[in-house]
Amino acid sequence: MSNVQKYRYYKQEHGWLSSNWYVFDGRKGCALIYSPKQTAVQMEKVPPGVTPPKPEPAPQSAKSTTASRANGASAKAQDIPTVFGVECKAPPPFDMLDLPDAMEKEKFLVAAKLARKWFAGDAYTYDDQADGPQPIVDTTTVRLDWALRYGKVKQHYKTLYAEDVHSSNALDIAKKRLNRFFTKTVEAGGTITKGMDTFKISGRSVVDLHREFQFQLRKVSAYDTTEGLGMTDLTAALGNFAFYAAIGEFQVVAPPEFGIAKNGRPQICHVPTVTITHIYVYLKDNYSFNDERGKSSSQYLGHWNKSGVIVATLAVGAELANKLDQHIGLDADFELANYPVTSYVKLFGSVDPNTVYYPIRNRDFLTWRNKFKRGGDIMIYSAPKKVKLAKPITITLERICIVRE
Repeated sequence: MSNVQKYRYYKQEHGWLSSNWYVFDGRKGCALIYSPKQTAVQMEKVPPGVTPPKPEPAPQSAKSTTASRANGASAKAQDIPTVFGVECKAPPPFDMLDLPDAMEKEKFLVAAKLARKWFAGDAYTYDDQADGPQPIVDTTTVRLDWALRYGKVKQHYKTLYAEDVHSSNALDIAKKRLNRFFTKTVEAGGTITKGMDTFKISGRSVVDLHREFQFQLRKVSAYDTTEGLGMTDLTAALGNFAFYAAIGEFQVVAPPEFGIAKNGRPQICHVPTVTITHIYVYLKDNYSFNDERGKSSSQYLGHWNKSGVIVATLAVGAELANKLDQHIGLDADFELANYPVTSYVKLFGSVDPNTVYYPIRNRDFLTWRNKFKRGGDIMIYSAPKKVKLAKPITITLERICIVRE
């Protein structure tokens, strides 16, 4: 028992009125476990409506474990030296389809809803290309006011509409969006009116609003969604995401200029001056499990069991090192804590099976999708909120001319 190495972790404790994350270290830290029964999260439960896949061939060696990397395993039992870990002969099974229920026990209700929707969807992989084919669109599950309750999220939201929308790059994009809109409107025989609302023009579709009028964004990291020491429902649901700003209400001054075109026909020209008084702000994120291309490491999503989640600082530290090294020109690409752990070792080194947690990474979701042909990535939008700008934006557009027949 004295040789067992302990590692720091974070765990959420739920009270009557609130929930808080606490750090457990030293003798109260978690220990690696090895087991002949289960070395990784299982993928045995079959989702409704799916024909069970053919069983895989039995291991040829008696020393082989029942779970392998092909089934989403992150480690083999024999990989863990007994001097550093403890044995758990019969840990309770934990399957990927147990995750939504475990999320609910942690009060991650939105995360659980999105996870169930992903597991139930037909297999679809979003290619991370904004202009490519889009996955299933969800505009109701994630609300803007809900997201603003967590961490530093509201600070990013305010910075977007108070500062970011006034940057030179944002104004250039807004000008291009408006030039395109007015040119299409005039060419289609429409009229330029004094006051317009883009959400109404977009048929009250946030997807169309985003495509036609979005001109600025502000990224929010997963660390900005946390509170205290640990993750929140927003962290578990989205991780990294972004706020987007779209042109909202605007006033137009575009007096007609009558003249003669080069072909001798009469023409009407306009040089619109647009004053944007309001913008629409909304949250957008793709619910998918794609890792960074060219990297073998996979994003760490916590250690889970049926009662909830703990966060191993070793795993988080490796991810931070990978990201930091990218900024200073190195190419770190490694993972830590890819083993089941126990948060409680009894006297004489025995393990309480109910304290065994299994590492979950992005690749486990991809492996599950490959096995069951389910798992549909989702494009998430919140409903847009109209925000009045303290300082309106005025833009002079390009000349638009229509030749009369």
